[in-house]
Amino acid sequence: MGWRSNSENQSLKTKTDLRERILEQAALPELRVLDLCAGSGDVWRNIGRRRPLAQYLPVDMKPQMPGTIKAKVNARFIAGFDIGRFNVVDVDTFGEPWEIWLALAPKLRGRTAVFLTHGYMTVGRCSLSNVARQAVGIPAEWPVPMKQELAQYVGEWCLHHGATVAGARQMERVRLEQKVTYYGMVCESPMKSGA
Repeated sequence: MGWRSNSENQSLKTKTDLRERILEQAALPELRVLDLCAGSGDVWRNIGRRRPLAQYLPVDMKPQMPGTIKAKVNARFIAGFDIGRFNVVDVDTFGEPWEIWLALAPKLRGRTAVFLTHGYMTVGRCSLSNVARQAVGIPAEWPVPMKQELAQYVGEWCLHHGATVAGARQMERVRLEQKVTYYGMVCESPMKSGA
């Protein structure tokens, strides 16, 4: 395919293995993948070597491979995008996926495998966005300790809130080095009539 690799996938095997396990559980007849924050596409290129991808659409702010939609992936992007065409959605952010996940969850239709990456440690402290604060009711102006435990707690709340909306039936979590957590889940959202 001519995609180039880079160093952003330092945990490529962990990410690929998680996706393989969840795809096995999802038992999808074909894989129609929406890769949000796609980067160089290494994860899905590896999976594509073992499983045929019926459709693969990469989206990234800084495209690194041909055919990538250049866009900032946020709630506004999700609101205007036809998510129902895909049965696999991968949100592999460098930071929080919560704005995207909370906008994405109600738009899923039918059985969908979803993958989220939550990176919560920056240099010496955790990060906690205003979207995540608002989701759990922490006013933006409150000075809160930027501790890893708080970022993980807020992240778990956002994850489970979206998972409830999306009808998640199976979920797996892999936490690495107290800096990043990878999530995979199989969602069974009801089909809308006419969808």
